Amino acid sequence: EDRGVPGNFFYSVWFYVQDVDALKDTQTGPELSIQNTFPVGIDNNNNKLWRTNIAGLQYVGATESWNIWTKPDNTKDKERHTPETAAWIPLGGPALDTKGWWKLTYTARFQKHKRLSKYSKFVLLSPKKNGSGKAQYKMNLSNFRIAQENRGWNEGSLFVTLEGQNLWTNCTQIKQQQNYYDNVKVVGPRIPKYPQLSFQKVYLNLGDTSLLDVSEEQGHGKVQLYILIGHPD
Repeated sequence: EDRGVPGNFFYSVWFYVQDVDALKDTQTGPELSIQNTFPVGIDNNNNKLWRTNIAGLQYVGATESWNIWTKPDNTKDKERHTPETAAWIPLGGPALDTKGWWKLTYTARFQKHKRLSKYSKFVLLSPKKNGSGKAQYKMNLSNFRIAQENRGWNEGSLFVTLEGQNLWTNCTQIKQQQNYYDNVKVVGPRIPKYPQLSFQKVYLNLGDTSLLDVSEEQGHGKVQLYILIGHPD
């Protein structure tokens, strides 16, 4: 199905820093991404060309800085539908140097045309520090493009990830950092709705089948669902 969704997306999450020193022993965290796959054109055999567009940010505790997932040279390939590659590129940004709840927000724009698929902004809200108010850090990310990668996914999809990893030490050290997330929010363009389905429990004898009629949201007909072959229970 063509369920990948071009358009503007807003992703925000609250995360808790419990131990600033332990955070320096992490590989990444918070790490978040939006992975959006949709067709960008047709090939010579009239098949759809699927591209995965990933907008991601990560904090690297060991370096006390941020990375962004983007095309390394940040240029647009001459061929319109040529697959691109991306990597984690140093972004800089503020260190997570205060215990408490932080809020991270970033926005990105996904489009079929390469030159239009890019990041927008990155906003970080810190906890109160030393009796002062919360500090807000803003970064303009509009110069960073979102690469159109060929990940081998040949159907539309939209995945949102939220991760955290301790620094790998080959089991020679014990790391104490833990990741706490709350109030995760993703806002994007309206997605075409599937029919609203409401299921009811049906008990079947072994080998029996049953047919459920499920009304569409608009009421223009019905969707037929077959429940096949009852089990011994």
